[in-house]
Amino acid sequence: MIDDQENCLLIENTTFNESLGILRKLNLLISNDNGFAHLANALGIKTITLFGPTNMDFCAPYNNKLTINLRKASFVPWFRNDIKVTNLPKYAESGMEKIQVEDVIKSAETLLKK
Repeated sequence: MIDDQENCLLIENTTFNESLGILRKLNLLISNDNGFAHLANALGIKTITLFGPTNMDFCAPYNNKLTINLRKASFVPWFRNDIKVTNLPKYAESGMEKIQVEDVIKSAETLLKK
């Protein structure tokens, strides 16, 4: 069970180079689908990537051995690298709100056992 808040970090307001230095010290990164998830994956860091409106087929980190991608949205993603919808439907959800803490904890435990 992961229950060690002393070893968890929330980082903000850093330069790109500082961020890379911090990434290199991690055993596990939990992140939405962004550049740092891909950088961590490229650096060989285990990563849990949370997906909302983006399509994992187009946007997931490449090294599947190091990452677990979580997506719970029940709709077809409206975003791909080459297509963006500017007028979202009223009350559209991103899908991120459907990912539960338990999903992330289970994924972290699985990755850390590898």
